[in-house]
Amino acid sequence: MSDNTNELDTIVGLDIGTSKTVAVIGEMLPDGVIKVLGTGVAPSKGVDRGGIIDLDAVVRSIRNAIEEAESVSNLEFFKVMLAISGSHITGLNEMGQVPLVDLVRKEDVEDATRNARSVRLPDGLEMLHVIPQEFKVDRLPATKNPVGLSGNRLTAHVHLIAAHQDWKRNLINSVESNQRLSVANIVFSGFASAYSVLTEEEKELGICLIDIGAGTMDVVVYVDGALRFSKSYPFGGNNVTDYLAQVFTTSRKEAEIIKVNYGSAVSPPTMNADKKFSISGLAGGAPRIYTKAHVAEITALCYSDLFKLINEDLLKLRQNLYHQGIKQE
Repeated sequence: MSDNTNELDTIVGLDIGTSKTVAVIGEMLPDGVIKVLGTGVAPSKGVDRGGIIDLDAVVRSIRNAIEEAESVSNLEFFKVMLAISGSHITGLNEMGQVPLVDLVRKEDVEDATRNARSVRLPDGLEMLHVIPQEFKVDRLPATKNPVGLSGNRLTAHVHLIAAHQDWKRNLINSVESNQRLSVANIVFSGFASAYSVLTEEEKELGICLIDIGAGTMDVVVYVDGALRFSKSYPFGGNNVTDYLAQVFTTSRKEAEIIKVNYGSAVSPPTMNADKKFSISGLAGGAPRIYTKAHVAEITALCYSDLFKLINEDLLKLRQNLYHQGIKQE
């Protein structure tokens, strides 16, 4: 390799998923846009719902993905930003306060935010992100930037995201077992997804992002421009595949192909509902014929069940925001 990624404007991301491991190297342009220079994708082995169950298999997947990304970009990198997911991810809304001498200073904002993050976490959890939501000076309206306002007390409202230290340490070990690599930073994958695809206008209006992976679903909710909810559910596309394999009495491999080619989140499907396909008969039996509509009926039910889990939490969030007087569309 002719270059390296010690440059400040180069970012390397690594996502170790249940079904695949992805490495991406990008260059930060002056306008803040990231230009992708290379990607690498390798099948994941040894990961289940965000947690590592076979370290050696994960190490091989990481190596294959990184080697491909380096080959495509003609760059050799040493530090990575690692995405993390799984049911151990915990999102909390907290607040912290500081007294004011007169005007709000930058130091007051930092102190109030620090007090908000001082909440005692359940055993084994470590803080990943402290994300400010808004600030309030006495009874003044909430603001994103309180510096310069006059009052007696500053209150910081923040969203905290924590991860279990064992899950986190195992992921770091899987990367750093390659002695050339080190983890520079760790980010909750749902937060990273939101940062990548959501606009500031969408966050202001209010939006829920659901990132469905093979083993987990990452969910984040923004209301009034601030992150209000984050969670990772231990369910995903693999659950749909397993149910299809059970219903159609076929292998998991063939069920995955059926899901990808004929599945739908709505039933009946909006296009080609009568499209036919065959599934090999068992023990030499005759092939069985089904339509896309048959598959959609099953997959739509599965996704409906998954979304019901999320909706229960969203209803609780709506109620909490209402009591806090936070606007909702």
